[in-house]
Amino acid sequence: MPTFHLYVVHTGHMVHRQTRLHGTIQSIREAASQKGYTFRTILVLNPDPSALQSKVQVLSERVKYDKTGYEELDAASSVLNLEEISNYEKHREVWRRMQTEVVPTASSSDICLIIEDDTIIIPEFTKNFEAFLDNPRIKDWDLYLMGVATSVNSDTGRMLMPVADLMRTIPSKCAYAVRPTSSALQTLLDETEVIRFNMRIQLSYIFQKRRDLRAIISTRQCFMEGSKVGLFPSTLHSNNLLIFNQEYMDLFRMLQSNQINEATASALYERVKHIQSPDLLHIYGVLLFKCGKVNEAAQHLKTAVEWTQVQHGFLSPQSELLNNLINMHEHMQWDLPQYLSTPSKYDA
Repeated sequence: MPTFHLYVVHTGHMVHRQTRLHGTIQSIREAASQKGYTFRTILVLNPDPSALQSKVQVLSERVKYDKTGYEELDAASSVLNLEEISNYEKHREVWRRMQTEVVPTASSSDICLIIEDDTIIIPEFTKNFEAFLDNPRIKDWDLYLMGVATSVNSDTGRMLMPVADLMRTIPSKCAYAVRPTSSALQTLLDETEVIRFNMRIQLSYIFQKRRDLRAIISTRQCFMEGSKVGLFPSTLHSNNLLIFNQEYMDLFRMLQSNQINEATASALYERVKHIQSPDLLHIYGVLLFKCGKVNEAAQHLKTAVEWTQVQHGFLSPQSELLNNLINMHEHMQWDLPQYLSTPSKYDA
């Protein structure tokens, strides 16, 4: 009987994500069991950021922000925080564990799936995942991105396409299957020994550089990244674009074009405010600020900070949300000119 190995990468605070994560794991388990797989789940918690704190010097020797020659990827380079490096190293830990735990006894029918703890599966995607389980070896591949999809060439019947031929930067790494072969896993480990980007961009770089690593994408999406929909705040990044949330992206494009319609922005936010996403409230607040509603905008950003804390999202001095709130405060100090023009009682 083939085995389905599910590795779950813990990326943030489990309390807020636990219920949905259990639901995702259960859906995967049920689908795999129905297809005749023995199922095992492995939760990868380490190395966490606190453990890496004492290894900063060793890690710094591996970090190199030199140019790769891929302009789009190089433009996405940024100084990594410990949370991002922790996530990076957890994926590498998964690959190492697969080498020792799976490869020695793996059959050709075994499946290894890596998901992050914000991965969700919705009813529309369940049938796609079941179709994958019916014939996971439909085409030779080493790595199969399952958290994104493409419509390219779907009309020709080509369901699976090389990732590198379709996109320079992958939008998500929340779920991907890896063929349990030592060659593929060793390629991933070798190509991530030097840390150049966060793991999503690093994988994008590997797919471009190593065309011998057969990374594919399908027209059938199986999973979705909850933190890119707005169900969770990011636990890694100082700014989180909800690329899979249509209302957010409409608001984002409005902000980018600087053609802001307050009524339209309010209507868009009204449709999604029930999910209480700090990222959605953040961008809506910035749009209100652009419309001259400074006090209302600042209050929204303050609420977004509170929601981020309650939902255990990532906040740091580099957080765009915090810095926008600080900058807005400058415009709220209406009495500041009066006090600046009044002589201080401490002046001689």
